Amino acid sequence: GTRSPPPVPPPQTKAEHHRLENAQRKWAQARALQKYHAQGYSISRLSRQFNLHWKTVERYLGMTGVPDTTRQ
Repeated sequence: GTRSPPPVPPPQTKAEHHRLENAQRKWAQARALQKYHAQGYSISRLSRQFNLHWKTVERYLGMTGVPDTTRQ
């Protein structure tokens, strides 16, 4: 039979590309924070070490995957 080629993803704008890269970077940092937190580091210590607000650290600790970057 004739197989159709795989669908081509829509072209990415520069902004979309940056948003995705940012999301990947945030997720990498979130995983690092989760690892240290699991080892017993406090949120306040992590916020100092990573130079992030404690609420940001808290949010990253709750992440389960790459953040959703789609606009509302």
